[in-house]
Amino acid sequence: MECNESKLEIFRDNEIKEKTNEVKFDKLGETHYKLQIKETVYKLWNKRMMLSPKELKQSFKVTSISLVSHNLIIFGTNTGDIGIFNLTTKDTPQLVRAHYNDVTKLKMLPSGKVLMSIGLDMQIKLWSINEETIGGPIRSFRGPILRINTIAIIGKGRNFVSGGDDGSVLVYECGSGEVIHKYNRINNLHDAVNSIVIRDEQSGEDEEYADQYECQGKVMYVGYELGVIQGYDLGKRYQISSDKFITSSGVVDIILSDGYLVGGYKDGFIRIWDLQKHHLVKKIKIDETIAKVYQISPWKFIIYTGPDKVFAIKFDKDFNHDCETMIGMDILSKLQDISHHHQDIFLVIDGDLYNYR
Repeated sequence: MECNESKLEIFRDNEIKEKTNEVKFDKLGETHYKLQIKETVYKLWNKRMMLSPKELKQSFKVTSISLVSHNLIIFGTNTGDIGIFNLTTKDTPQLVRAHYNDVTKLKMLPSGKVLMSIGLDMQIKLWSINEETIGGPIRSFRGPILRINTIAIIGKGRNFVSGGDDGSVLVYECGSGEVIHKYNRINNLHDAVNSIVIRDEQSGEDEEYADQYECQGKVMYVGYELGVIQGYDLGKRYQISSDKFITSSGVVDIILSDGYLVGGYKDGFIRIWDLQKHHLVKKIKIDETIAKVYQISPWKFIIYTGPDKVFAIKFDKDFNHDCETMIGMDILSKLQDISHHHQDIFLVIDGDLYNYR
């Protein structure tokens, strides 16, 4: 590896050449490295393997994933299909037609027996999962008129919420398939919804509405395009904390962690909000923008900031952070989805699967 006018050159066959004292390269583990240029230290995390649709023996691009176990991946495609792939046997997967076009998100319900899929056709569907077999659709849900960006499961999954570009958050009841309530931000009814999380904040009481299950005592936090994180009481169906978590930059993702909201924003900042004191406790500039934030442990996150820019960031108890750059993907590649199971982290990048451990 040679540093010449701030440019790095990697030699073939992993031959590392240190030309000056200003560059140091150390191997920390099988896929982890440390690069030091002068006083600046970079931690690098290389992929363990890449799995392309060619290895799946299919002519499609992977668009979304959900890990069932260390060796089973449920994936969605740009042709609207979903399937299960066994990383150990690598048998050709069974495909089921789910949507009319791209499957944008997959999420397992807490039971581990039911899968939720979202497509660009503005439909949400439930599927039964039995080992490596996908059954027929249990239920289909309609309602949004624009793209669905996020979903969140309430309790064990009798109810769930979805939000998208039309600015509404819809509460669905799985038994009937109906929308039982609709939330919009009072100050802007059409502010697009980018992220939703749900938190227990009060002791449970009798349900006020017969078609709501496990909603009492829960607060839903919604991240909006115009920079607001808005709270809603799910049990009592009203808006709260209207002026607590506001910035001038769009909210990309919000994540709950130990009584804090961790938000990724379009201005490139990670902002950490204290939910009890209702104030900002930390903000960190990551890049020019942030496109996606994914949680892999209470205080460790994968952050995607643009083509070929993916970072793993870990915070300590004082909110100091340690950053690793995830490398090994194609140049200018775009991340579409992330999932993990224990130590295995999978990224969907331009239709291929990258595995980091």
